[in-house]
Amino acid sequence: MKKSTMARLGWGWATGLLGLLLLGVAGAAENRITLVDKGKSDYVIVVAKDALQTPKFAAQELQSYIEKASGLKLPIVDQPAEGKKSIFVGESEFTQALGVQTDGVKPEGFLVRTVGDALVIIGKDTPGDPLNMHWKSGPQTGTLSGVDCFLEKYLGIRWFMPGELGEVVPKAETLAFGEINLREAPSFVNRSVHFWNRSNTDKEGYRWLRRNRVGRSLIVSHSHNWWYVIPCTPSPKGWPSWLEPRQPFTDHPEYYALVNGKRKMSHYTIGSSNVHGGQVCTTNPDVIRIFAETAIDGFQKHPDDPMFSISWNDGGGFCECDKCRALDVGTDAKGRPLVIDRLVVFYNAVGRLVYEKCPDKWLGAYVYYGGDLPKRSDVYQNICLWNPYNEVSTLFFNDDYRRKTYDQIRGWGRLCDNMFFYSAYHGSGFWGFPYSSTPILTDLFPFLESTGMRGVDFYGLEGWGGNGMDLYLACRLCWDVSLDTEVLVNDYYEKFYGPEIGAQIRAYHELLQNAARNLAGNTKMTDIGTLACAGQGMIEPMYGGIRPQARKMLDETFAAAPDGPVKERVRLVSDAFRLVELTLDALQAYKAVDKDASLENSVAFKKTVDAREQFLEAHKESLAISYQEVRACDENYGLPVKPQVAEHFLALKGKRKLAECRKAIRAPAIDGKLDDACWKDAALLADFGQKDLGTPAAFASEARLLSDEKTIYIGMTCKDPDPAHLLATITTRDGGVWDENELEIFFDTARDGKTVYQFLLNSIGTQCDVKTENGKGDMAWNGNWTVKTAVLPDGWSAEIAIPLADLGVATPVPGDIWRFNLCRVRHSTADSVVEYSAFSPTFGLFNRPDRFADLVFK
Repeated sequence: MKKSTMARLGWGWATGLLGLLLLGVAGAAENRITLVDKGKSDYVIVVAKDALQTPKFAAQELQSYIEKASGLKLPIVDQPAEGKKSIFVGESEFTQALGVQTDGVKPEGFLVRTVGDALVIIGKDTPGDPLNMHWKSGPQTGTLSGVDCFLEKYLGIRWFMPGELGEVVPKAETLAFGEINLREAPSFVNRSVHFWNRSNTDKEGYRWLRRNRVGRSLIVSHSHNWWYVIPCTPSPKGWPSWLEPRQPFTDHPEYYALVNGKRKMSHYTIGSSNVHGGQVCTTNPDVIRIFAETAIDGFQKHPDDPMFSISWNDGGGFCECDKCRALDVGTDAKGRPLVIDRLVVFYNAVGRLVYEKCPDKWLGAYVYYGGDLPKRSDVYQNICLWNPYNEVSTLFFNDDYRRKTYDQIRGWGRLCDNMFFYSAYHGSGFWGFPYSSTPILTDLFPFLESTGMRGVDFYGLEGWGGNGMDLYLACRLCWDVSLDTEVLVNDYYEKFYGPEIGAQIRAYHELLQNAARNLAGNTKMTDIGTLACAGQGMIEPMYGGIRPQARKMLDETFAAAPDGPVKERVRLVSDAFRLVELTLDALQAYKAVDKDASLENSVAFKKTVDAREQFLEAHKESLAISYQEVRACDENYGLPVKPQVAEHFLALKGKRKLAECRKAIRAPAIDGKLDDACWKDAALLADFGQKDLGTPAAFASEARLLSDEKTIYIGMTCKDPDPAHLLATITTRDGGVWDENELEIFFDTARDGKTVYQFLLNSIGTQCDVKTENGKGDMAWNGNWTVKTAVLPDGWSAEIAIPLADLGVATPVPGDIWRFNLCRVRHSTADSVVEYSAFSPTFGLFNRPDRFADLVFK
């Protein structure tokens, strides 16, 4: 030990230290340390004055839980106290004097060790707020993990759920233990366990994650990033603050993907770090150079950043040029090229250039497009890859799917030394409903480590009443895959609920596991080898059959639970399933009103919707459900059990919406301008509603219809504040205009739903038409209709002329009634708002003739 350190400690401390070291050797036979005994203690908690935030926070954590367990609050001091024994928290000159230091401890790892009658808890820490878990700035918190490990192992404390209700703190007059010599480090360098829709200021949730050892040793960056490196638009709204604004390469269209014969310099969705489409030409040497230079420049400006993302933009629209296509190997079931080889070739090319200048840096990227392994090459040494597998909690109950996925993960492990596992584990379409996948988790994490996976990105759900066990188990296995999972699971049920109630909750979870197993076993494979187990279609198959049994089990368990924390925990579990029941009731009522929109069915539907809404608002802050996730899923998956939908059906009073088509005295000129006098004689259709809600559309539309002996005419005006940026690039007849800013017109002239004519056009007048007979669409069918569009200062307009011969009908006479609908998709490159509206809202796909309006000829 250095003399300067001895001098700072003082002779009294140095003498005590010698005695302490001697006790640690010769006096070890005592082998017991008593921290607290009947409200008294000889100990203080020592954390250095100049310690980082993590040791200081960890000392407070230790102090708090010793007090909760024993009733005694130990003092926190910045140096050993005269006549007191010490608990040293965080590496310092004091711990080094005892010969305990973090040399050789892995990042985020820790040591818990007794030295004589001193307790030392130190770990690998980095500067920063320990409750900051942001991927870019969150610190390593080894000392905090050491403290929490000590509290678990030696005081029996558990954190099964955020908040006081989620913790178990055994009370004891005496806190004592024997000799300790623990060294731990995480199984994975990156352990990101996220809660959907949680705020970055959710400190209680972050406390829970830290207590269960969630964190990262490596700052990773793998998000979709082509939109930043070679943007299609100047700095989109929501531009991340750490990125410097960039401009599109308007003078170099060859940098962008060739799609349908044109270089596509546009996205079809733009949001905050979330864009779809707008891909680049990955074989263009200048594109490769720009990506490498951007990464190198970023590393030079931010030398602490170890990784830069070169991931492609989300969605499709990959380049179709000959050079890019030449790298593709194979096609999927729909005949689309599998682009994984071109992506790996591109990543490697960029990686080699970056490695020349920054050999100690990494590049991160996704590789999930197409769901297959590359055939042409391995992966360059500085590339880190993420291959997402979503809905794993259900899909892995399908043995064939799990085997196939495990084989693919092994394959990636052989190709790349730096693979990471990414999973929206429960999927983004599960509403936070009750779920249990213990058998999946206990098998998954050891398997991932065996394949060389370096990290795990695990997106869960924060509905703790329904998903708490899965989240807890995932966190613990992320840290240490060698844990005895049977011991861990038994510990959860027995300590959180008590032996008897825990056994009943476990039986309920096993019922959920069997339901998931049945769901996965009955779900068909899709063309890319995944299963469709998320979204509205899974609710009734998953929960409908087990509903009576699950409710009986939960009611009996709640009745048997003792008053206090255990009963409140069971209440969370029961409430989580109550949301399922209310959703099933509302879906059943919707089916009835969807089949027969009578006033009686409409009233019944509204009652079920109101009951569900009241429950959701009453449980908005409850840990039983994930309120934000429920609302997001209701919206994103078009769940029809919304108040607006119920109000829409009530307003119709069992009738269809009506539209008029009047006789044209003179045919309009089809030029897109709607300035012919005849349009003034047409009835105005203006009350367009959002297709899944029925509420007024945010972007107003107006339509007029006329007809003569041979033709039906439609004039349409679509309001938009920025018509110059409407997404409309497709010029090929029958191209995918439905992905752009467009209109769709439907006719069911026989009113029986058997034959439906669909006419689509984007805002530059490109046409597409489909004839659907008995539910089967024929895109080879082409009508002889004409269309012209025009750009207006406040939107755009279209005039359409459809020959009656296209519809296979004679001239309508006054009083004739068809079924008809006008639908609009507003899609702009200027913002992220994509709105689907219709004259008669369909509450689902546009092509729903049972939801069409009645078109009456006058």
